[in-house]
Amino acid sequence: MDSPLVMISYQWDAQDRMLKLKDELIKAGYKVWMDVEKMEGNIDDSMSAAVEKASAILMCFSKRYQESISCKKEAQYGAFLQRRIIPLKYEDYQPTGWLGLMINSLLYYEVHTDEIMMENLPKIIKAIETPNLPPDSDDPPTEAVPVSPRDIKSFDLKACQEELQSFYEQEMGTVQLLPWGQDVVDMDAIFVNLTLAVDENVSSGGAGKALERVEDLLDLMGRNGKKVNRVLLKGFAGSGKSTAMAKIAYDWAKGIQDSSSKDKVLSQFKLLFILSLREIETNETLTDAIFDQILPQDTVISRKDLEAFIHAHGKETLLLLDGLDEYPMERLQKKVTGDIESVLANRKMRDTCVVVTTRPHKVEDLGEHHKHYTQVKLSGFSEDNIGIYITKFFKENQKAAKGLIKFLLQSPSIQVLAQIPVMLLMLCLLWTDAHKLPDTHTALYEQVVLYLWKRYRRSSDVSQKDADIEEVLLHLGRVALDGLTSDGKLVFTENDFPKQTLEEACKAGILTKERLRSKLNVCSSISFLHKSVQEYCAANYWASLVEKDADLFQSYLDRIADDYQVFAQVELLTFCCGKSQKAASVILPHVVQAFKHRTEEILRIGNISYAARKDIWPLFRMLRESGLKYEAVHSWFEPLFQSKVVEIRQNPPLSLEYFHHLVRIVSKSKSRSILSEVRELKLFCGSGSFGLIVETLDEMTQVESLVLSWETEVLVETRPSETQVAALSERVSKLSNLKDISVLARHRLDISKIIGSLFRGSKCSVSVRKIELGNVEYDPETMGSALKKQTALKSLHLTNVVQTSQGASQMLSQIRSSLREFHIVSSPIGEAVCYLKPVMPSLEEVVMTNAKLEEDHVKTLAGFLPMAGKLKHLDLSWNNIGSSMVKLAKQLQHCPLIHTLTLLHSNLRQPGVIELTKSFQYMPQLVNLILSMGLSGQVGPSSENGFTVLEAVFKSIHYLPKLCILDLQRLPVPEGDDESPFLVACTSAINFDISNLKQRRQEKGRAVHFGFVCRPLRSDRLPTLRAAIAQFNEENKPNEST
Repeated sequence: MDSPLVMISYQWDAQDRMLKLKDELIKAGYKVWMDVEKMEGNIDDSMSAAVEKASAILMCFSKRYQESISCKKEAQYGAFLQRRIIPLKYEDYQPTGWLGLMINSLLYYEVHTDEIMMENLPKIIKAIETPNLPPDSDDPPTEAVPVSPRDIKSFDLKACQEELQSFYEQEMGTVQLLPWGQDVVDMDAIFVNLTLAVDENVSSGGAGKALERVEDLLDLMGRNGKKVNRVLLKGFAGSGKSTAMAKIAYDWAKGIQDSSSKDKVLSQFKLLFILSLREIETNETLTDAIFDQILPQDTVISRKDLEAFIHAHGKETLLLLDGLDEYPMERLQKKVTGDIESVLANRKMRDTCVVVTTRPHKVEDLGEHHKHYTQVKLSGFSEDNIGIYITKFFKENQKAAKGLIKFLLQSPSIQVLAQIPVMLLMLCLLWTDAHKLPDTHTALYEQVVLYLWKRYRRSSDVSQKDADIEEVLLHLGRVALDGLTSDGKLVFTENDFPKQTLEEACKAGILTKERLRSKLNVCSSISFLHKSVQEYCAANYWASLVEKDADLFQSYLDRIADDYQVFAQVELLTFCCGKSQKAASVILPHVVQAFKHRTEEILRIGNISYAARKDIWPLFRMLRESGLKYEAVHSWFEPLFQSKVVEIRQNPPLSLEYFHHLVRIVSKSKSRSILSEVRELKLFCGSGSFGLIVETLDEMTQVESLVLSWETEVLVETRPSETQVAALSERVSKLSNLKDISVLARHRLDISKIIGSLFRGSKCSVSVRKIELGNVEYDPETMGSALKKQTALKSLHLTNVVQTSQGASQMLSQIRSSLREFHIVSSPIGEAVCYLKPVMPSLEEVVMTNAKLEEDHVKTLAGFLPMAGKLKHLDLSWNNIGSSMVKLAKQLQHCPLIHTLTLLHSNLRQPGVIELTKSFQYMPQLVNLILSMGLSGQVGPSSENGFTVLEAVFKSIHYLPKLCILDLQRLPVPEGDDESPFLVACTSAINFDISNLKQRRQEKGRAVHFGFVCRPLRSDRLPTLRAAIAQFNEENKPNEST
């Protein structure tokens, strides 16, 4: 039997890929027809003959396919003849109009790239044999239910909206505070916006974008500029996922009732359905679930009418599916083609906005379907919204609200917990009873758990002794600890707990029970109120073992063997240290040993990527929680400070406070301080941390190098007071061994008083070698006076600190030392460059980038170069050098030691660069040469020729035996020139450079780099050049040891 003929219908942009598909189909035994060289004669006759002979048509659709008249004729004629049409998606494009009508009900196969096409080839072949088969499905295809206009017309939209509105206002209009009891509050009275952000690691669009409101979930845009229709909202238990969904439904219902309160985003949806996935029965359709969970039994809406309306108005329907983690995921993983599974897998209702909630650990259960979703992380409350929630909670008692807010501001470690909605609720409830809270996490969680028990007992008249409660908590803790230390288990079954323990803990609210269907069985998923509650219960049990069974205690500790496992179990370890000082005396030395290798070169606390780098902040948090005195821990911590270098960052935000606890217990001890051994201190501070800095410097009296950097904005309300600045200034001035000081800020910060106090009086209080200031404000006269006294100063780095050239003059004119390094960045120096003349003989490094230098200023600087015999590094990027380059190039002959020359975006011209090449013979030590022609945003005047510049460079390159980095940018090529000589010269030059630089790399053991950027040329004119550059870059990649 002859193989069927397969026709490939495509638009010319897809020809290369379709030719590869044709070859593969021929190999598989199919006869394939496709128009390769454009049809001749009567196009319609040729096309129709091909369609008539084909048994299947592979339609490679795209935007341009839809716009093509010939493609439209092919497709419509094939549909008329009822040929099997198999859509192939060539690009990220959603068909509309005639094409959308034809294929939107069919399942397509992606051919975005050659690799994806080859992956889908077996499925495409299978589809040729079996029409309209869903991808990855072993089940037979299901037929779409046709929708007639009469079905839609008979649907009573207003009646349906009214029934939905009534349900949402009754069921979603209130929030139950706790799992038990009758404590409910109005949604509007208690709801506060949560912290939402698009997950930049896994999402298809809007990566990293913060969302201001939960309704913004419905208005996200993908990377393709189109609206996102699949959103996955993920957050831990107690983070507010279900409440956020209820809020959306409630606000939509209010908008239906009162048009004046309509939300702009929600108003685009005529219907909204919120469904609990755990309540959906096996084989239940979407319409069945809506009737089962939402619509009343006496509804006036018919199933057929509702289904028809949803099908026809997908874009005006919003579907909220709550609790993916409670859904039998094997149905989705086995490609079951039911209603709900098809929606979750994006096989159905693709134009409908669907929001799905889940706990993070269940995201991977979506398998390959997660790629359809934009994932949004729910992180609880922001600092501002914490205050708003507290104010709403204590609506009738604002004094209590202010008291709790004040307490949290004074207790940052407890304020972190308030970001978790369920924990903030518990803080409010505890504050209601006692108007005070403990200041450690362990003591706080102990109160939370006891509060839950006692409140439950009062509400249910249960008589139970505290000793019995402790016994139940130990049972819970054993299960919790085994789960955390074995495989990080957060979700349990009923069989994991003793029956009585499970019953009591669920009633109290410490555990939550959720019904979960798996195949034909109905079971319960058990989890703790929040992960941190599980960690507390686990630590409570673990700490009890240190007295009862030391060997079992140690066996659990041995499971946390290295530093990465310590990070994974930070909360567990911290709680255990807080429960028992004896347990802490075993845990802390263990953690020190795990972290020891991280502190060989520097002791880091609070690094941005702390888990991946050499950070040890958890250790200081555990110490703080344990309450142990310095005498008890001195010998354990001493090895960590052997490098004598300490770096503290505010990420996580409390890193400085954790470390500061060590400072406090050291200050109260009479033992020798390990902090006095620190010689280099780097403090990357946050807003309002002046007090902590002052106390830290009190103990580190031998510091020689000090970096103070404010990484976040110093807010007006947390700006340091005059007293705090004076205290900091005094501490810094008492550092008698101080040699290097850096004061940096991301947002401008006034440090005049700090600088002034350092160098006040007729005699300097300190004599430093290096001063670095970045983005700070100061009085130029004060700074000038300070510099005048610093006769030992060798390095001066200023970034965005000088506001005028006059201010620069006031400062630079006072320099009396033999400077070696002078950096001024993003600061106008202008005429003040003349004050560098006295220090030129000693300067080794001059960096003046974006310093507002004009040609006259550069000529003045060039005149000083004959005195700069020690100069090794010169960078004048982002200035207007222009014609002064000729003089500068000539004077560089007097700088034989120079190894780095950078002149980017400095308006260089051809004569100046050619003059520079003549000076190469006087710069034998040059290693890095980085130049660009013209200014930023320009290439250079067309009268100049990049070939001339390049030729001059390579004719003189043999004078630079140590050159490793040559980067020539923005080389102009005259428009209309024959580029062949340019091409040949460049290629030969690169080949010459390859042989020389490769040899230098072998000799010096370092990486080399070559590159240049010229005026844009047609890509088909430079194949040889591209190949040469690619070869060079591939063969000269730096190895791991470089």
